[in-house]
This record gives sequence, C-alpha cells and structure tokens, in this order.
Amino acid sequence: MTVLGLVVTALVVLWAGVLVARDHLGGDPEGSIRASAEGDLASLVPAGAHVDPYRVAEPRWTTLGCDGSYGWTPVQVTTEFTSATSAAAVMAPPEGHEVWGC
Repeated sequence: MTVLGLVVTALVVLWAGVLVARDHLGGDPEGSIRASAEGDLASLVPAGAHVDPYRVAEPRWTTLGCDGSYGWTPVQVTTEFTSATSAAAVMAPPEGHEVWGC
C-alpha cells in the first residue's frame, strides 16, 4: 500500500469514527449521573473523615465486546479517606440499603 493509500485509509477510519460518535453526544447528560454518584459517595463516607479529592472517570463511547457493539462506559467516582471509624462500620451497608455482590 502506498503512503497516499495509508493516508486515505486513516482519513476514512477517522471520518467513520466522527460519524458514529456525533450521534452519541454524551454518556452523562449535563453531568447528572456524576453529580448523583458524588452525592451517594459523600453520604457513605463517615462523619469526620479526611477525604482525598474525588477521581472521576467520565463515560466514553467505546466498543463493548467481541460482538462489535458499542455503548457508553459507566461514570466512575472514587476516593480514599481516613477515619477513626472501624472498618466493619465503614463496610456495613447504610440503613435501608441492600448489599450487592457476593
């Protein structure tokens, strides 16, 4: 393949990506999911804890698997904190909440 062929191929792939992405202009409209996640996280941190700044992974449009489907990755909000509260109390589900997972 010639250099011109490689450039044309790269431009076609880039343009196809733009066409796909323009119809999917955001996985978190107006930041509402992020705001909700930050509020939920803040409510789970023990009172009086020293909280490090939140780390946020914004959603991005990407392939979701081997079948060629596309979709948004989830919003992720994480932090670390130090607290005098026991580990058992921190890990206990808040009142009225179910425990997920194993």
